[in-house]
Amino acid sequence: MAPAADAPAILVTRPEPEGARLAERLAADGWRPLIWPVLSVAGTGAAPDYAGAQAAVLTSANAARHAPPGPIPAYCVGDATAAAAQAAGFPQAISAAGDATALMALLRARLRPEGGRVVVLRGETVAADVAAALRAEGFDARETVVYATRASDQPPGCVARALAAGDLRAAAFYSPRSAAVFADWARRARPPLGHARALAISAAAAAPLQGLGFEGVTVAAHPDGEAMLAGVAALRAAV
Repeated sequence: MAPAADAPAILVTRPEPEGARLAERLAADGWRPLIWPVLSVAGTGAAPDYAGAQAAVLTSANAARHAPPGPIPAYCVGDATAAAAQAAGFPQAISAAGDATALMALLRARLRPEGGRVVVLRGETVAADVAAALRAEGFDARETVVYATRASDQPPGCVARALAAGDLRAAAFYSPRSAAVFADWARRARPPLGHARALAISAAAAAPLQGLGFEGVTVAAHPDGEAMLAGVAALRAAV
């Protein structure tokens, strides 16, 4: 069912296919989603070398989607990444249920440098360098860049018009880079954001949004999808 024309507008910045699924959920919750996937994701075709490795480390669900699975456990930054790794065919997917700091804590608890090398599957750009942190602690960490993201620095026409008209009431940002791409555009376009609140998945994602004119910028209670949905629900109750 299409959202009502007078429903409050929320900007959805996630890449596809997550963006469309999120928009459908938000529409059911009474929002009018404005979909602008500020990043697109594509696999690089790189093939990880799992021979002799004790574990794979996945820093995002996109890493699971764009890497062939290996016959070793996958240690994942969060639950969504673990679910994607399991669906991809890794024999075991262990979630750190958090961020890069939580992932490093899990790896320290479960792995030892003498146990074999660690294959880190990641994107072309990362918010936290897990491989470097592992190497600093004595691990033989080998990185494979399995996907790349490209920025879409202009919103679709219908989204641009809604933003220019001041229709926005909320915006959800799921990564520091998506927030930065939006911030670069907003500084050029100067849309009126004074009636909108932004929700960021982490403090790093919130940082680029400061000074853009949002009524407020909130950080989710936990860096995962469920906490973001809870944060969006809180925004909906306040609109």
